[in-house]
Formats: sequence, C-alpha cells, structure tokens
Amino acid sequence: MGNILDRLTGARKPGVIFVHIPKTGGSSISAALRKHYRLSKFNIKSEVTSLAAQKRFGMDSAAPGYDEALQELRLSLIFHEALKNTRSITGHFWANSNLSSLKPLGYSIITCLRDPVDRWFSHYLYGRYKEGSHGKIDQDIEDYLQGPEAAALATTYVRYLGGIREDRDYASAAAVKAAADNLDLFDLVGFLQNMNEFRTRITRLTGFQLHAAHRRKSPAAPDQRDRVKGSRD
Repeated sequence: MGNILDRLTGARKPGVIFVHIPKTGGSSISAALRKHYRLSKFNIKSEVTSLAAQKRFGMDSAAPGYDEALQELRLSLIFHEALKNTRSITGHFWANSNLSSLKPLGYSIITCLRDPVDRWFSHYLYGRYKEGSHGKIDQDIEDYLQGPEAAALATTYVRYLGGIREDRDYASAAAVKAAADNLDLFDLVGFLQNMNEFRTRITRLTGFQLHAAHRRKSPAAPDQRDRVKGSRD
C-alpha cells in the first residue's frame, strides 16, 4: 500500500517549483509536470489570486503597488504548499531569492524562456484576442504601443526573474542586473526553441520524462498575427 501511495502522491519524487513566465510554453510544461505528481500538485490560479489580492489588500488591480501585493500573496502560497510537502508547485509568480530556503526540502527551481521579442508579441496577441476579461487587452497595436502598458510588458523577464523591487522600477539597469544575477537561483533554465534539450535536462534532474503537448494556442488568426507583427517593420 505504501508504494502505491508514494506513486500517487509523488512523496518520494524530487520536488519541483516551476516559475511560469507567461507565453514561454509554460502551460504545456506545467501540465506535463503535474501528470507525474497526481495527488501532490499545486498550480496558482491567476484570476482567482488576482481577485483575492484585490479583496485582501483593498486595492484595485490598476492601483500603484497592486502587482507587488499580488506577488506577495502568490509567494506566500508557494511557501505554504512547499511546507505542506506538495511536490509539484507551478504558477505565474515572480522569483524571490528566499526560494533558495526551500531547496533543503528537496525542491528544484526551474523556468523556461524564449526570445523576448517573440514573447512580447505572443503575450500581446493572446491578451488582445482572448475570450474572458482577465488579462484582456482592449487596444489595437498602434494605440497600445503608445501607452505605458507596452513598456511594462517588455519588463516581464525582469519582474519574473528578479522579483519585487521596492522602487517598483523594473526598467532600470539595476533591475536588469538584479534579474540576471538572480538566474543563479534556478537549478534549470530551459528555452522554448529547444524543448528537446529541456526535456533531457528535466529527466536528468527528476528521473522522469516530460511529455509537453502544445497548450494555450494563440487565439489570434494568422492575418491578425501578421498585421500586429508587421507593426515593428
């Protein structure tokens, strides 16, 4: 009975904390990871935690400091699940150097990246043409590029890799350096354009094979993608 429970819960498997950076293939990777843990998995629900942060802190999602408050909430959930011994933990949360304190509990911290320009356009297209209101972008590309949201979207890697900054400035040289330095926190950094290598390294790290089917395909039609991407020419 004990061996059966171990297989179901993943109790004897290495712990994995996956920092899911939007539009880097993370939905596919998260789903593939969770298949190996069945009864010992936790995935942060983005929309639910966003609403929870608004109620918990009494802040509108557009209020200054809201993103930082949301990320503090999500980080608390990560630590809560790790101390429960949940073996697969995934979600959209900004990395924090204190995550290293979970490594003695048997956790590896991993993420996946892609070309930053491709990631930016993929993020915009998904937000522009998706159904539902969470993360929805209502502006056409010409108007969007004129506003602060476009520049903020370009700092996604800095925020997810470098974590919360007291000055809330994620575009500075200091912020970029902090994010680059924080890469040392990760036990494995994969790249979307080389998923075969990422799968091989996951196997070396965890002992199991990662079968990541393509999920969260872009809701934008080919002509919409071509028009938006043509805006950079």
